[in-house]
Amino acid sequence: MPGHWVYLSDGPGREYKVGDHSLIFKKSALNDVSFKYMESGLVVQALKALGREHVDRKVIEGIRQYLKPKTCDRILKDIRSVTGCSRSLILRG
Repeated sequence: MPGHWVYLSDGPGREYKVGDHSLIFKKSALNDVSFKYMESGLVVQALKALGREHVDRKVIEGIRQYLKPKTCDRILKDIRSVTGCSRSLILRG
């Protein structure tokens, strides 16, 4: 089954073919991918993928229900370096 593995990196974007799979490195700002906790990166990248126009109260509440309250507190501390709308969306929620 063909598949794509995408990794965010602060290095140049590149794509490699490995059999039926693609290994893709996408350039991303280091402050948007370098977090202490895995959940922080997942939330930031999910919000960026959705885009501001698709993130509403329902989406934010869904994320909150998925995460434990202690994890939400850790994420808020961990995202201090995030730029752009992702940070404002997280803080707004």
